[in-house]
Amino acid sequence: MGKTMRQEAEIKVRVTAQKKSHYVHVAETSHEGTLSDFVKSACDFYAEYLEAEQRKALKDAMTFTDEDVMKISKALSQPAKDNKALKDFMTTDHLNHDGLQEKLNDYHHRKTKSKKA
Repeated sequence: MGKTMRQEAEIKVRVTAQKKSHYVHVAETSHEGTLSDFVKSACDFYAEYLEAEQRKALKDAMTFTDEDVMKISKALSQPAKDNKALKDFMTTDHLNHDGLQEKLNDYHHRKTKSKKA
């Protein structure tokens, strides 16, 4: 099997000289090794942390009480009331409203004609 090429991209970050020195020291004295390895690990760790927090917040937001479930169930089991505005919107040919379809066709015809010339 051939080798798989892995595309990499560079990220540049500006920090004070003092912070860079501190990060280099921490990277060298930890198991991370280089500053690049340290920064990649730190970014991976923090990204995973934030994603976990987002999942937790979403899960918490999607938790329903028994009362909530009953209200949702009741709303879904009842037929919707006739909504004239929604029905009109859904059944109107919006593209032909105010002659838009004709204008669009005319524009397309002129554009096609000018390319042939």
